[in-house]
Amino acid sequence: MGRPNKTEAVAEGYAHAGNQALERFHRDAAADALDDAVAALVHAIAATTRERCPAWWNSLGLAYSERYDAAGDEEDLDLAIATARRAVQDTRPGDAERAGCLVNLGVYLLDRYDARLWRGRPLGCRECRPSSGGLGRARFWLSLGCMACASARRGCSLRHDPAGPLP
Repeated sequence: MGRPNKTEAVAEGYAHAGNQALERFHRDAAADALDDAVAALVHAIAATTRERCPAWWNSLGLAYSERYDAAGDEEDLDLAIATARRAVQDTRPGDAERAGCLVNLGVYLLDRYDARLWRGRPLGCRECRPSSGGLGRARFWLSLGCMACASARRGCSLRHDPAGPLP
């Protein structure tokens, strides 16, 4: 494998800066670090020539989720869910990264359910409506991620995804 092209090197640099900003937020609780992380990871994803970059999508979802936790803007939570879905779509069944992506998607969906329930707002999205099994679906994604993680630790060669395509 040769050296990455310039565009890919720039994308890698942005991704590294985004992950460092997330670390800075966790270490120092610096709120501006979340904005830095989001901006850098968005630039990384836009600049990459890769077909798939689930780790970057997953990190971006985490940055949006942390920003939601810090400021309470539901748009950030919606963005966290959207990026977590993309991270799951970018992983293949059996990938070690898939478990973490599924767990994060489940957590963000549960956060949305809790946020809307707490604020007395209608649970308008398909994942959040209890009558459609929404809360069960969020817990399903969470448990599927946990099962995938356990399978990966055991060296399981499971290559199918019982969840099928994302809703």
